[in-house]
Amino acid sequence: MGKYSKFDDPVVDQYIENQLQRIVGEIRTRIVNVNAIILTGGFARGEGSVYFKEPNQVIPLKDYDLVVITDEQISSTKYKQLIDSLNSILGISSQWYEGHAPGDFHINIEFISCRKLRKLPPDLSNYELKKNGLILHGENLLHLIPLTSARIARVSGIRILCNKLIGLLENNPWDSEITPDSKKGQSLIYECAKTYVEICTALSLAGNFYAPTYEERASLFDQVLSRKMPDLQEKIPDLTMKVKTCTSYKLKPISSPFENGLASVWMETKKDLLTVLGYMIKTHATKGELIGKMVNFDLFNYLKINFYSEYISYYLKDKRAVVRLVGPLLSRFIQAHEYLKFQIKNGCFRRIITGIFNRGYASPRFYVYVTACLLLSALMNVNDAQELVLEEEKLKMARKFLNHVCVTSFALNNDLEGWLLLARATVSAQKNLLLAKRKKTTL
Repeated sequence: MGKYSKFDDPVVDQYIENQLQRIVGEIRTRIVNVNAIILTGGFARGEGSVYFKEPNQVIPLKDYDLVVITDEQISSTKYKQLIDSLNSILGISSQWYEGHAPGDFHINIEFISCRKLRKLPPDLSNYELKKNGLILHGENLLHLIPLTSARIARVSGIRILCNKLIGLLENNPWDSEITPDSKKGQSLIYECAKTYVEICTALSLAGNFYAPTYEERASLFDQVLSRKMPDLQEKIPDLTMKVKTCTSYKLKPISSPFENGLASVWMETKKDLLTVLGYMIKTHATKGELIGKMVNFDLFNYLKINFYSEYISYYLKDKRAVVRLVGPLLSRFIQAHEYLKFQIKNGCFRRIITGIFNRGYASPRFYVYVTACLLLSALMNVNDAQELVLEEEKLKMARKFLNHVCVTSFALNNDLEGWLLLARATVSAQKNLLLAKRKKTTL
C-alpha cells in the first residue's frame, strides 16, 4: 500500500506528493496567515483513486480535498483567484464553481478559523478530518476537534446518498454519445461504482458498524447486512457483492466492475440507490412524518424534520428537555435563515413571498436533493433499458422544486430532452450551493 493510494509504487506517491507541494506553495503565497494546511478524504487515508499505467503514467481520478486553518477572511474573489491559479498550475481546465461540467478532477478547499475547530458540527467529513487528516503544512490542531465516531450524525449518511443522486444525474448515459472506453464513459462507470461504495458508508452509519476506511467498511458490510438489515438484503440480494467489487475498483480502478452496458449499469445503480435511500428514510424517520407514497415526498419531509435535529442536540449537550422544547423551533429558524439568505443574495425576492404559501421555508439544498430524487425516479426503462419511460407528473414536480433555487425558463418537454435540461440545471444548482458553502461553519 502506498502513502496516498493502494498502488504500492514510489512513482505514484512521488507524483501526488509533487502536486500537493505545489498546491501548498500556492496557498501559502496567496494567504498570509496560514496555521495549517491539511489533506483529507481518500488520498489522506491512502485510498485515493488513481489511474496508474506503468512505467510512469499517473492520473489522479478524483479530488484533492484540503482544509486550510486560518483566521484570515477569504473573499469570493480571492477564493476564485486561488482556485484559478491552482487549476492552471496542475493543468485543470474546468472550473466547477462556474456551474459547468467539472471534468475528472477537482481541487476542493475549505477554510476553518482556529476558534471554530472546537465547534464543528458532527458531520462524517469532520470526524474523518480529525481521524485521518494529513498535515501538509503547519501545526497539527486536529486534536481540538471534540467529535467522536459515536457522535457522527446519522443524517450524514442521508446527505451522502443525496449527493450521489446528483452524481448520477451529472454522469448519465444520455447526455451525449458515450462509449465505455471514452472519457465520459469511464466517468459514468466510476460514479456508479462510487455510488455503491457510499451506499456502504451510509448504511454503516445507520447500522452502527462504521469504520474509518472504505476497505474496512466493505468487509464489515459483508458480515452484518443479513443480520442487521434483512429487509434490505431481500430487496437487493446482491448488494454485498456489488459493494465489494465496486470498493475494489474504487481503490484500484483498473477494469470495470460491471458486465452490462452503460445504460443498464446506470439504471440498476439508480434503482438500488433509490431503494437504499427509501429504506433509510422509512427505517429512521420519526413516526407520523411520512405522508407521501413516494420516496421523494418522504425525503423532503424527513429532511425538514430531521436534518438539523442531531446537530441541535449535539450543540445543546443532549439535554433532552431543552432539545424537545426548542429543537423544532431552532430547526425552522435555521432553514428559514438559509433560504432567506440564499434568495436575498440572488435577488429572488418573489420566492421569499411565494415560499410562505408553498410548504414554508426549507434549506435550499433540500429542494435540490428532492429535485434529483424526482428526476431519477421519473426515469424508468422497459426491455432492458432499450425503451425509456418518463413519468410526466414527476417531471413537472421536479421543475417546481428546482424553481425554489434557480430559474428554469426553458420550455419543458415531457421527453428525454426535457429530463436532460432539468438534470443539467439541478447539477448546476448543486454546484452553486457548494460554492456558497466553501467555508465550514458551526452548522
